[in-house]
Amino acid sequence: MHYADGKIVKGHDFLEVLNVYKPDLLVSNNFLYLLPEHVLKNYKAINLHSSLLPDYKGRYPVMQCILEGKQKTGYTIHYMSSEMDCGNILLQREISLSGQETSVDIMRTMIFSQPSDIIKATELALKGFEGRPMMNSGHSIDVEQYRELRIGIDTVEECTRKLRAFVKPYALPYINLDRQKFFVNEGICSTNIDNKGDAVTLRLKNGYLNLLKTSIHGEIWFSAVNFIKEMGIELPEHGK
Repeated sequence: MHYADGKIVKGHDFLEVLNVYKPDLLVSNNFLYLLPEHVLKNYKAINLHSSLLPDYKGRYPVMQCILEGKQKTGYTIHYMSSEMDCGNILLQREISLSGQETSVDIMRTMIFSQPSDIIKATELALKGFEGRPMMNSGHSIDVEQYRELRIGIDTVEECTRKLRAFVKPYALPYINLDRQKFFVNEGICSTNIDNKGDAVTLRLKNGYLNLLKTSIHGEIWFSAVNFIKEMGIELPEHGK
C-alpha cells in the first residue's frame, strides 16, 4: 500500500508510483495540497471541496461560511488544476443552514451524501464530461483573522458565529485578558449576564460573553471562574 502526503506529491516519486498503477482517474477528498503540473499532465484528477465554489476556496471553507453568516453552503466536486480549487465543476450539492450549526455539524451533514456524489462525479469524469468552468474568482476570507473574541468590540452575533466556527477538532477561538491568551472551550454569547455564578462574564459591544470553560494551552480545560481567579487575572471594567 502506498501513501502520499504533501511532500511526496510534489516530487517525481509520486509520479513514478502512479506510473506503476496507471489509474484512470485520481480522486481527492479535501486534499490540502496542489498536485504538480507533471502529475496533472499525465493523469486526470478530481477533488471534493467543502464549499459551493468559486466561493470559499482554500482551507477551512465551512468556517468561512459560518463566519460570514451564510444561509446555505454545500460542496463541489471539480477537476483539479494548477490553481487552488479552480478546475471545471462536475457536481455541486447545496445544503441549507439554520444558523445554529457548528463546523462539525455541517461536515457531518455533508458526509451522508458525499460518497454517492463522488461516485457520480467519477462516472462523469470517466465518460469524458468536461464540467462547467467557474464564471468568476469567488470570495474567500482568512479565518485566522477571526479567531479572537474581541471583548468590547464584537457583537453578540459576531461572537456566536466564531464560537460555532471554531470548535474541536479545529482550532479554537480565544480571548485576551490582561495580556494573556485564553482559549475558549465553552461559552455563550447573550444579551444577558450570567446570574448563576458559574461563568466569567465579559462585555461585548451589545451584550455579553459568558465564559464557562477555558485553557491557556488548548488541551486541558478548567472552569473559567476558578481558573481565571486563581491566575489573578484582572478583568476589564465591563467584565464580571
